[in-house]
Amino acid sequence: MGEYRTGAGEVVANAQDSLASAKQDLAEAPASSSASQLASLQVSVTTATAQLAAAEAYAAEVGGLSEGAILFRLNCARCHTKGWAYYDPTNLKVPAPSPQGSGAYGPSLRDGSTKIQFPGLAGEQGQFDWVAVGVPANEAYGIRGISSGRMPHFAGMLSEAQIKAIVAYERNL
Repeated sequence: MGEYRTGAGEVVANAQDSLASAKQDLAEAPASSSASQLASLQVSVTTATAQLAAAEAYAAEVGGLSEGAILFRLNCARCHTKGWAYYDPTNLKVPAPSPQGSGAYGPSLRDGSTKIQFPGLAGEQGQFDWVAVGVPANEAYGIRGISSGRMPHFAGMLSEAQIKAIVAYERNL
C-alpha cells in the first residue's frame, strides 16, 4: 500500500512543480507583456495554487486510509463508486467522485448493504467467497443476489489477507 501513498506524494510533487513553473513564467514575463498576457500568467499561478491545495488534501486523505480502503480504491471503486474511473484530484474541472462504494456500474455497498446481502459471521465468509471466486452468471449468491457474471473476482490477483481487508472495509461503509 506504500506505492499508493507514494503515488499521492508524487501528485503533490507534480503540483508543486507546476506552481513553481507558473510562478517562474510570471516572474520572467517581459516588461512589454500586455495586460491580458499578464492576467493569463496570473490565472496560471492561481490555478496551480488551487491544484496544489487539492493535491495536498488528497495526499492527506490517502495517508489516513486503511489497507482495505486502498485496496478497494485500486480494485473495486471503478465499478462501485460513481466518477472514480476518471477521478483526478488535481483536475479542478472534474467533480470529486461520489462517496466510496456508493454504486455506479456495480451496486452500492454503503449503509450496511453488504451486511444485508451477506448477514452475520457466515455472511462475512460468503462475502469473502464472492469477492474471491464468485459464482457463474445467473447463479445465486448471498441473500437474493443473482450473479450477472460481470464482476471480476480476485483470488488470482490478491492474497487472502488483502481480500479480507477489502471485505472488512466494505462491511463498514
